[in-house]
Amino acid sequence: MLDSSVEGKATHINHPSPFDAIVIGAGHNGLATATVLARNNQRVLVLEKNGYVGGMGGTREILKGCQNEVGASCMFPLSQEVKDYFEFEKNGVELIPLPVMAVNLTGKDGRPLIFYKNSLKLALGLLKNYGLSAMIGFGRFIKFCDYPAKMLDRYTARKTPQNLADMIAQAPTEAQREQLELAFNGSAMDIIDKFFPDPIKHKELRANMAFAAVQATYKGPYSKGSAMCLIYTMAQEGSAGLMQRVKGGMGKS
Repeated sequence: MLDSSVEGKATHINHPSPFDAIVIGAGHNGLATATVLARNNQRVLVLEKNGYVGGMGGTREILKGCQNEVGASCMFPLSQEVKDYFEFEKNGVELIPLPVMAVNLTGKDGRPLIFYKNSLKLALGLLKNYGLSAMIGFGRFIKFCDYPAKMLDRYTARKTPQNLADMIAQAPTEAQREQLELAFNGSAMDIIDKFFPDPIKHKELRANMAFAAVQATYKGPYSKGSAMCLIYTMAQEGSAGLMQRVKGGMGKS
């Protein structure tokens, strides 16, 4: 059995071999890695411990007659260059824009948190369920995320990441330097407390933003650096919203 912790990593061979690289794990990262290598004239072997490929991006028969996504159900925004490179449309991927991107239910006594793609409907929903302060706070929060998200440049393919300290030092104003310092080195709760300070009135919003900051990481929302995870998650590209679904399921295209 192969160690799943190395899934998607290419191991170069130092002795004569019919392959230039071996990719361990045929999850979506491993398949993407192998595609890039093969298109650059490398002879690639992909090894997978299971009898199927796709990993967390796959659709499997969970119960007899019941097909379900293993892990990834929605796709967050990608740069158009990445979509074109991997030929999404040519390979049958049809993205479905979501009028409602996410619904969060927090128990019978909790208020529903509905993320509409339409910004006006989103604002009115926040106003109705959480009050004026939450609606204003969310608007200010999204605006706050815009500048550090642009500095991270998440959607520019093949661009070497910049050093965070350099980005902070090179910010044109003191206010922008302070903003980047909070966004890159602070905790998610530092930002959440700034825009949703009431632990009772804003509890569902606070909980959801805290979860958004720590999903797929080993940090907690009070950990230094978790603020950048929150900024990264909330970064948007184009007009498709934060997420879309793939028609037929992630692994069915």
